[in-house]
Amino acid sequence: MASELVNMAYAWAGVVVAVGGVFGTMFLTDSPGDDGSTTSGVTAIAVSLFVIALVASVTL
Repeated sequence: MASELVNMAYAWAGVVVAVGGVFGTMFLTDSPGDDGSTTSGVTAIAVSLFVIALVASVTL
């Protein structure tokens, strides 16, 4: 039981790192005059939701 909880904690920590990395990359690579910032934001949200759903389906 304890090892399952540890594995879940590692998986959700990975989600936090992945989502942070996606949004961090989005903010660092977008220039202020770039018209693709909306597309980049939508892509970041979509990737984040996919990662969350994937880990949730495996751990919950």
